Amino acid sequence: MTIKRGTGELDPGAARTPAEFVALLRRLKERSGLTYRQLEQKAAERGDVLARSTVADVLRREALPRAELVTALVRACGAEGDASLWLAARERLASASDSEREGAASVGPAGSDGSEGPDGFEGAEGSAGPAGSTGPAEATGAAHAAESMTSAGSPDARKPSGRHTDDAGSRTRTASLAAVASLSTVALLVIGALVLFPEDGNPPATGDTGDRGPTVTAGRSGASEAAGAWQTPEAATSPDAGPARPGPAPGLSRIRPVRASGLCLTDGQVRAESGESKVVAVQRPCGEAVPPETHLLKADDGTYRIQWDHPVEDTGCLTVLDDGAFRNMLEPWNNCAAPGRSQLFRIERAEGGDGWRLRPEQRDGMCVGIRGDADELGAVAVVEPCANTRASSAVSSRQVFLIGPG
Repeated sequence: MTIKRGTGELDPGAARTPAEFVALLRRLKERSGLTYRQLEQKAAERGDVLARSTVADVLRREALPRAELVTALVRACGAEGDASLWLAARERLASASDSEREGAASVGPAGSDGSEGPDGFEGAEGSAGPAGSTGPAEATGAAHAAESMTSAGSPDARKPSGRHTDDAGSRTRTASLAAVASLSTVALLVIGALVLFPEDGNPPATGDTGDRGPTVTAGRSGASEAAGAWQTPEAATSPDAGPARPGPAPGLSRIRPVRASGLCLTDGQVRAESGESKVVAVQRPCGEAVPPETHLLKADDGTYRIQWDHPVEDTGCLTVLDDGAFRNMLEPWNNCAAPGRSQLFRIERAEGGDGWRLRPEQRDGMCVGIRGDADELGAVAVVEPCANTRASSAVSSRQVFLIGPG
């Protein structure tokens, strides 16, 4: 996928899959040195429409972009002479996808016939099906970088889901055998619901909260159902909120490394040497960090969830990864009620300043820090041992963040 011609130009004809094609588009954008705002301006100067939010989503995913978006992006990146090559490669991949779909016996969601879906993508991967259907856009979980990774850092990141989802999200509709089997499943579900839930619709009390995290306070209007019981500024100041606990105010916020206050914690893609990639928390210029919006959700025991809201990717809560090549990184999961304490953080005041430390609740003596140089774009946020007071300022400051609205 990274094959180049003798002239040093990227070769879109070398792309074998839509994912490889988009990866080459990301490289084209990176090589141009232009920000998303600048790309939007360049396109407008040429009479093209290329909204920066759209191109950011195009480069996050691994679905095939629409032809007009490919043309506008290639032209804005200064490769107008190669636009026909990019379009030819795109059409080849689109035709291959259409051929594969022709043999499918099942009927997928709206747009899965190869027609162009919303948000600049081919319908098969970029569109959402009708309500109640389970489409590929819900399905694809983030692929599975430590020191050996290449960090893209830009928001070239998300796959069609962009975040961790359940395997159930990837199931497609099958033929009549599956339909017959589903009737039995429905019967079992009805019986299970009668057993598990009393007439008031609430689950029976067991007295065992297990590993589900702390009891939380007042609801958050507009948040996901999973995170809806977490505190917002209105809840924190209500008469029933109880005494205030130390920590930053819940609600819309920015998290900025104290040693590079012009950068913000947001989403970015990292890639391992094996080719695996994942969307995790990285630092990027604050002007390019939204979407997603960052919200702090605070429980009544003082712990926080860090929630990202994205117009396309929906809601995700930062989750500490425990294993694999991406161990200790923070990945946004759509499930904001994951079991255990991997999504819970203590936010404590750092010594001698206005900064804060992010301390994962599930790991004692650990803090969130930025791996890399202070001004390194795309440097990854990782969980690492907290620096003690005797550590150098360079080491300790990478674990301190400015947190607040605006």
